[in-house]
Amino acid sequence: MQDAFDRLGLSPEADAREIRKAYARELKKIDQQNDPDGFQTLRTAYEAALAGEGGSDLGAAATFPFFTLTPVAPKSEPAPRENANTAWELFQYVISRKANANAATWEATLLATLEEETLVSVESRIWFEGMVVEALAHGWQRGHEHLFTAADRVFSWDRKRQNLAQFQHAGQMLKAALSQQDILRGLPARESEPLRLAIQRLRNPRPLTPDELDYLRAPLHRLKHIAPTLTAMLTDGVAFQHALEACDQEATPPSSPTPPRQRSIARIALLIIAAWIVFVLAIGHYSPHKRQPVPPTQPPSPYPQ
Repeated sequence: MQDAFDRLGLSPEADAREIRKAYARELKKIDQQNDPDGFQTLRTAYEAALAGEGGSDLGAAATFPFFTLTPVAPKSEPAPRENANTAWELFQYVISRKANANAATWEATLLATLEEETLVSVESRIWFEGMVVEALAHGWQRGHEHLFTAADRVFSWDRKRQNLAQFQHAGQMLKAALSQQDILRGLPARESEPLRLAIQRLRNPRPLTPDELDYLRAPLHRLKHIAPTLTAMLTDGVAFQHALEACDQEATPPSSPTPPRQRSIARIALLIIAAWIVFVLAIGHYSPHKRQPVPPTQPPSPYPQ
């Protein structure tokens, strides 16, 4: 336990607020892509420190239904929901100023936002978390694939999925997406890699080429069956549906009961038969042994000559 606080540069007496602030500070020093082991060590220390401190105060969210909060605050102070709105607007502004932000940047920005004075109360934090959930459930926007990963870590959704029930329909959608993510993570690399590439490709607004449709047909249909909610959160749902329809159109054979090869054979056979009939008729018409037609005989006259 002491090692966890040492990694964060804190004393064992640090509270959850100080732990999150230290984690956000240390997170900025790590390149998550090039140093995954360092990131995992920091993440483990962060979670251990929170557990030793008694857990994050965000864990108390289960006792506050999201849409039924009745804040008790002096009239001179903003209500928790107003505070959360202010923090959410600040978060969106800050993240929009960070070019090419990755999941680590989104996570650090989320943690920094939670340290704002407007989110001091637990109620305000719950409203803010609910706004994150609603944003993810409402539909994909560029960067939400990183927000999904960052928020999962910050709010510990993976370990506290029961807390998502307070966010009603949006929480149920997010819970389903997390379960589908577990399914994808359990697949072998040779199966999960095409699915990951399909999701990544759908974030590109460029239309799919025929070759891409042919390659992505199987991965897209598998995503439709095992991870539809997750795919809708991590990529453009409209593009996903259009890609599925395009794949189905490419895969639909012409509406004919006869396969193309059999049609070709039948056509050739008909041509051969027609040619043979013409040949036979020609032989009969030009044969030298053809009998001359016999002129018709006149019937006898009923009158005597």
